[in-house]
Amino acid sequence: EIYTEQIVGSVRCVQETDIEASIKCNQLREAERVIRETNLYDPVKVKDFLKEIRMADPRPLIYLCDIHGFVEELTKYLYQNSFNKFIEIYLFKVNTAAAPKVLGTLIDLECDENYIKQILYNVRSSCSAEQLIEEFEKRNKVRVLESWLEDRSKEGNQTTAIHNALAKIYIDTSHPNTQDFLVNNQHYDSQLVGKYCEDRDPHLACTIYKRSWGQCDNELIEVTNKNALYRIQAKYLVERQDKELWATVLSPDNPHRRHIIDQVVSHALPDSKSADEVAVTVQAFMTANLPTELMSLLEKIVLHNSEFSGVKRLQNLLIITAIKADKTRVMDYINRLDNYDGPEIAKIALGEQYQLYEEAFTIYKKTNNHPEAVEVLLDNLDNIERAAEYAEKVNLPEVWSKLAKAYLDKDMVCLLYTSPSPRDS
Repeated sequence: EIYTEQIVGSVRCVQETDIEASIKCNQLREAERVIRETNLYDPVKVKDFLKEIRMADPRPLIYLCDIHGFVEELTKYLYQNSFNKFIEIYLFKVNTAAAPKVLGTLIDLECDENYIKQILYNVRSSCSAEQLIEEFEKRNKVRVLESWLEDRSKEGNQTTAIHNALAKIYIDTSHPNTQDFLVNNQHYDSQLVGKYCEDRDPHLACTIYKRSWGQCDNELIEVTNKNALYRIQAKYLVERQDKELWATVLSPDNPHRRHIIDQVVSHALPDSKSADEVAVTVQAFMTANLPTELMSLLEKIVLHNSEFSGVKRLQNLLIITAIKADKTRVMDYINRLDNYDGPEIAKIALGEQYQLYEEAFTIYKKTNNHPEAVEVLLDNLDNIERAAEYAEKVNLPEVWSKLAKAYLDKDMVCLLYTSPSPRDS
């Protein structure tokens, strides 16, 4: 083992001497060959030697630093010694992939931005976009990359890091293309860019999260709650049509629930033209057991929105909800609406727990179910005088028949002869 170490040490010494001799004799190609083809010399020792002698052609140093990872030190040496030409030789003929570290070091050295942009233009897509962007971002210089990034995008490069960086630049500079880019670009990371945007422009953050359509629901809810952007959240909820998301937002534990409900009722749903959006939203309010809010919602879309005012299912739901939650509104709904299932709703109104007899009578009357209407007057309201007046008004045999039976049941046969007779049909 000791013998082997002695041999290695001897070879190392020979290689280092060979490099030094080649440099001193201006045999640069030989020095480059030894550097590239052997590996026992001390790279730090040789590097320091090559830097100290200040060669007019530093290519041996370039090869050594590239092989052994001294890129930042090489860049600093070349730049500070005005070897810009050799920086370009290194990048374009030796190792283009080193561009991120080279350019990052040039930024640290306060190199002129125009020179950096020139190198970027020539590098094009020959280096890692992720590494390049990382080097510029950690130095807060990503805006220098704008033209380079746009060129890559135009080439059809779909690398996420490129489009993330472009999005950030557009956001920070209020670029005129920002809105269109954020809505239509399919290659940036909505979660990452949205989070970056939240404190800068929460409205744009909402645009970003919405663009991902379901992938950033929680983020959109959070940013709209934080910035009181309840109308935006309400519109998104209606359009999203997601039952689980509705359940989360309408939970009693949500401190923002009242604000969201108000915006859904006053703006989001009345502005909708989609039957599916209306159906899912109404169902969400029903599932959340919000009858009062549901009535307000239905009033907006049934009584004030011609798009859905004639939908039978919604008219039925509005009246039934009022029967169960606010009886004072039922009669108004019955009179104002005209496309609901009258007989079925009347049966509900007559139920023991509701006892809305006048409302049931009005429904039967309005829907021309006259026998049922007179039954309500006789059996529920116990008003035989009104029943007689109603029978005289509609003058139908089946109605007179029910009135006659009531007279008989009440032993009021004498009154039957004073009541008008039905006309022959």
